Amino acid sequence: MANQLIKTTLTAVFLVFTTLAFAQNTRDTSDVGYSANKVKIHKKSAPQFPSYKAVGFNMSPTSGLGFSYRQIDQRIGLEFTALPVFIQGELGFLSVGFTGVYKLNRVLYTGVSASYWQLGASNKGTVNSSVNFGIEGTYESICAKLGTGYGVYNISSKFSTLPTIDFGLYILINK
Repeated sequence: MANQLIKTTLTAVFLVFTTLAFAQNTRDTSDVGYSANKVKIHKKSAPQFPSYKAVGFNMSPTSGLGFSYRQIDQRIGLEFTALPVFIQGELGFLSVGFTGVYKLNRVLYTGVSASYWQLGASNKGTVNSSVNFGIEGTYESICAKLGTGYGVYNISSKFSTLPTIDFGLYILINK
């Protein structure tokens, strides 16, 4: 038990440290200009990091498989994914995931994910986590994301590390 706690704690610290280390402040200076007299002026522009809420579907071994809710407020956001499947009144499959998101700019993001997977009510579930980097785009009322990262799988037992992929498709409910 103590060995599992140490592995889980070290993995969580590693994932948070890695995300913060790569989350650079990408400052946009395109709103700064100069007048004819060489005086600095600021142009008014749209906000660099728009906020939104969306519902949709997410697929990832480390952030969950299923129906998803995603909320981004300026640069920081969260995503919750879940898919319980019951067969004849018993749990057949369960996937629950959570992702913390940090926007690097309008398109690029990084995040830390954790998920729990269970196949059947009598089977022991597995916990997975990862550090993700990806791109996302919005067109009209549709948002899509594609990410990749490095995942730690089956943390609660003999864990393994592998690259991971993340895909989500959402409908904006508040832009």
